[in-house]
Formats: sequence, structure tokens, C-alpha cells
Amino acid sequence: MENAFWGGTNQFNFSLSHIGAVLLYSVPSNVPGQLWFLIALLEVYVIYFFVDLLHARKLAYWVAAFTFLAMIMLAQGFWFHYGYKLPADYYRNAWFEGFSFFTLGYYLHDKQNKLAVSNKVLLIIISASVVMSVIERFLCGCIFAVHLSTYPLVISLFIYAIKNGNLHQGVLQRVGKKYSMYVYILHMFWWHWFDRGAEALGLEENMLVMWLRPLIVLVLVMLMSMGCYALFNRKRT
Repeated sequence: MENAFWGGTNQFNFSLSHIGAVLLYSVPSNVPGQLWFLIALLEVYVIYFFVDLLHARKLAYWVAAFTFLAMIMLAQGFWFHYGYKLPADYYRNAWFEGFSFFTLGYYLHDKQNKLAVSNKVLLIIISASVVMSVIERFLCGCIFAVHLSTYPLVISLFIYAIKNGNLHQGVLQRVGKKYSMYVYILHMFWWHWFDRGAEALGLEENMLVMWLRPLIVLVLVMLMSMGCYALFNRKRT
């Protein structure tokens, strides 16, 4: 989609229409790529401030059930029924994707003592969803910003994480606890500059370089994340 809210420049736009776009679509002009979700998450925190202030958690669950179904309809339903792909901004924002998944996490946490699904079943669903995601990408390409297989995968991962919070105490858990926020924020930076460097060296069409790109970016992001964590969490004397 040619994003009408971003415009063609990197300048800040403080018009009323742009402010409205930020509130509705979580897409300020100076935030690239997946980092839109940082804005969406901030908006969801504001929403939940009022949810907790009004003691409206149960109402939020019902609203989230509606927004979850609406998101699926907007993301995939229009394509299957009408053959029309809606711009992702219409559903990948705080009000649909952000609120739905955030509330789902709250709901599963509240009901964790009643989750009777076994780890074996969860791992089967997770594995099947991963396979389906690959198949779906092969068959549909980039038609969907969110794959259909993403929904059972995310829900199963949520439940598995809640049921097995102390099961995996290894390196991955420590990495996730310490560095996940920095990885999420910084990966776009290194991905962008890797592509710029490859273009400058004339390697943007080199298949080996492109296959190695995720690994190289991962290493760079992890090193920078570790540095940021050490910098911002050092003890002040």
C-alpha cells in the first residue's frame, strides 16, 4: 500500500489528519517497518489504563473477542470472499491486532489454572502451525500480512509459555528476558544498513550474501543489544 499517512518526506507532520492517522492506524511518519507496533503497544497501554481504572476487564475480553474476529475478517476474509486485499494499516494497529493479542495474553494468564491442554497437544499444534505457515507462504506469497496459521501458533505459544514458565531456564530464556526489547527495536536498523552496504558493494543480487543476511544481522543485533543492556542496566554508584 502507498501509505497516505506517511507522505513522501522524512519531515514531521503535525497536521490534524496525521495525528488522527497515528491514533487510528499507529503509523507516524518517522517510524519504519515493524516498529509501528511500539506505537500500537503504547496506545494499548493507555487503553488498559482506563480498562483497569473502570474495572472493565471482563468487558475488555468480550470486546477483544469481537476485534479478534474483525481482524481475521479484515486480514483474510475480504480476500477469500471478495478477492480484495485491504491495506494492512486497517487492521495492523492498536485497535485490532494490538488490543486483540494483548487482551488474549491477559485472558490466558487469568485462566492459567484452568488450562487443561497438555504439552504434547500444544507442541503438535505449534509444529503443525509452523509447517502450515511455510505452506501458506509458498501458496499465497505475501497476500496476507498475517498468515492464517499465525493465530493457532501464537495462541499455542502463549499457553505453552504460561504452563511452562520455569521449564526452560537456559540460554534462550535469559536472552529473551534481557535482550528481547533491544532486539525488536534494533533489528530494523541493522537490516537497513546491511542492505545499504550490500548495495554499495554491488552484492545485493548475490544469493550467498542474501542467505547469510539474517545470520549476520542476528549477530550484529545481539552484540548491540548486549551493549545496550549493559549500558542501561549498570549499577549507579
